[in-house]
Amino acid sequence: MNMTSPDVQLQYNTQTISTQVERGGGGGGRVEEPRSRHEQDKRNIYKHPLFPLLALLFEKCELATQSPDCPSSDSFNQDIHTFISHHQRDNKPFFTQDEEVNDLMIRGIQVLRIHLLELEKVQELCKDFCNRYITCLKGKMQSENLLRGSVTESEKVDTGHPMCYIFPIVPFFLS
Repeated sequence: MNMTSPDVQLQYNTQTISTQVERGGGGGGRVEEPRSRHEQDKRNIYKHPLFPLLALLFEKCELATQSPDCPSSDSFNQDIHTFISHHQRDNKPFFTQDEEVNDLMIRGIQVLRIHLLELEKVQELCKDFCNRYITCLKGKMQSENLLRGSVTESEKVDTGHPMCYIFPIVPFFLS
């Protein structure tokens, strides 16, 4: 069977989390009711059929916040498509009998998708800002104003590039 990267990641997440849940709550002895309820809630979430997808999206959000390369929305759509096709091929259910956990998982996936889209937009804005800022600096550095000794105040600010109007202090540092 030829598995793509999202497939391997989903399989790894499922196996790793299942192992952690099975090892579970640890110590012997008496467990208090709130703690056992908490452990049961965690098990319900970890064993939910949508949890591997949620974990994969969470890892993509983590990666997007730690590196300059943000996963695209196309990548997100591909992951969902792959996940759905594998579940359908294996005749696995998408939901459990617990509607509260089902709703929690769907909302979690929606929130992470929104975060990925926002991170993608922030990356685009950062790249655009950097390109405009660099263009402004290059224009100012190549201008004749740097070569001449006497420059009027209007020449220092007016470079013709919109970014220089947003950050008028930059040309003063360059001249």
